[in-house]
Amino acid sequence: MIKLHTHLLDADDALVSPEQIAPLTPESRATAFFSDFRQAEPRVVEGSMLATDARRLLAAAHERLRLVVNKQGEFIGLIDVRHLTEQNILRHLLADKTHRDELVVADLMTPRRQLLALSRVEAEKASIGQVIECLQEAAQPYCLIVDDEAHHIRGVFSLYEIARALHTPEVIRSPVSLARAFAVAS
Repeated sequence: MIKLHTHLLDADDALVSPEQIAPLTPESRATAFFSDFRQAEPRVVEGSMLATDARRLLAAAHERLRLVVNKQGEFIGLIDVRHLTEQNILRHLLADKTHRDELVVADLMTPRRQLLALSRVEAEKASIGQVIECLQEAAQPYCLIVDDEAHHIRGVFSLYEIARALHTPEVIRSPVSLARAFAVAS
């Protein structure tokens, strides 16, 4: 058996991200922009979680979105920090005449039936530029990646995450009006 030897970090040792190793461009493979749920557990919240708790959770985890599941662990939608803004929470409270401690993630999320999907086979062949164009044409900020044969959701593309990775906020703009795509789901 080989004995392993540990050592203290050097002052120059720093965290690294994949984009520092190989800079990402619109020509990069689309698969470089999502985590395959077969290798990385999807980040989820339950639809019954209080909206204010979900907002704190996302902020503390430095995340923009989470998949939403029901109590049985079945996928029911997607929640984004935009859904959880104070303005959107207040809008729902006034419209539904409900109390803050009754508003849950499922009330604010984008439901499963409204989310687009892209075949994993197509995603593996595509560049991220093609995914951006597809989402812009559909006026949607998200797209799930699905293994059509196994009927498994394998990942999610987000224009926000793509824009961050490419260091290009203009990715979320297009000739198609994205106002409705980025308007908070009712």
